[in-house]
Amino acid sequence: ILEEPANQDTLHNLRRRLDSGGEAAAEELLKQYDTQRALLLEERAKELDAERSNERQIADVETLAGLMNWAQKCKKDGTVEWEQGNWAEAHASWRQADETLKRYQAPSRDESANKLIFELHAAVLKNLSQACIKLGHWSDALEAAESAIELQPDDHKAWFRKACALEGIGRFDEAEEALQQVDECAVGRADRERVSRDTQARRARLRTHREKEEATGRRMLDRAVQSGVFGSSRDDKLAQDETGSNELPKGDTKKKPKPLQLPEDTRKKLTAEGAQDLLQELTAAYMDTGFQQQIFKLAHDVKRDKTEFLANLKKVALPLQKPILEKWGFEPSPHGAQEMTRAIADFTRGERANAKVKACADQTTMAMYCC
Repeated sequence: ILEEPANQDTLHNLRRRLDSGGEAAAEELLKQYDTQRALLLEERAKELDAERSNERQIADVETLAGLMNWAQKCKKDGTVEWEQGNWAEAHASWRQADETLKRYQAPSRDESANKLIFELHAAVLKNLSQACIKLGHWSDALEAAESAIELQPDDHKAWFRKACALEGIGRFDEAEEALQQVDECAVGRADRERVSRDTQARRARLRTHREKEEATGRRMLDRAVQSGVFGSSRDDKLAQDETGSNELPKGDTKKKPKPLQLPEDTRKKLTAEGAQDLLQELTAAYMDTGFQQQIFKLAHDVKRDKTEFLANLKKVALPLQKPILEKWGFEPSPHGAQEMTRAIADFTRGERANAKVKACADQTTMAMYCC
């Protein structure tokens, strides 16, 4: 870099100034350097603050035109993939468009330019939310829908996406509230009747989910009473696992493996919000029809013997858990499953017990044992 002609000229000029001006010239150059450095640091600090607060940066007309052209291309590419049934590819294209548009805006005085940017971004976010719903990424779908609502609070499609995402997460009351917003936004629209049919169909789905949830809860309690899932024997078994007892019952000659140790200072931990999201993903996975059939077959094969059932349940569930374990940074193995369970338990018992996490954990248990 120093050998480049422009830099060589700069260095020669600095040397001449120093030779002719002496210490006074050196002090003046140092002041100029300090001033320039301070300005650069201040500018960089503003950029970092904007990034941390997710505020949009002001861009000039030429930059905005380039960004919008790229976002339009990504949006179109995503639509092409969507129409071909390539949900993941469509999701990737729309995510690119979102990442491009969410960082910039025109000066506040240029309302027409910002209107175009926000309209395009809202359309991209609605598409992104729909792709997330299709892929079962419920939390991401909800985030995209809420971002679209921030840009266009009266957009009935954005509210409908939010309702669908909330339904997928299992927050049925909030989904109903979002559907009410859809109806309000549709007032005065030419297609209000069609929108109303869509919301009515979605409400019917919510009623079905609620009825299924209530029936599942009743079945779970019935089976719990019959099999002693919530009985003292299970509590004793958990206590034995936690204390590492390796005592063999009479007549059992096979040595049982000691529970894997999870050092408190090195084991992986979660936040309460992370535990909720992880549990919601597990619940969705356990609702898979194939998995449910495996559970019923297992119960039949072991003749509803509780000990045998619980001993084999982990093996049946592990293949379904592995991608979720990897996503959350746990080892895709029995050890990883145990570490995940311990991380969730931080918020289901003890001083840090969290009501929302416990509710999610109950839903996951219901899905695992009863659906």
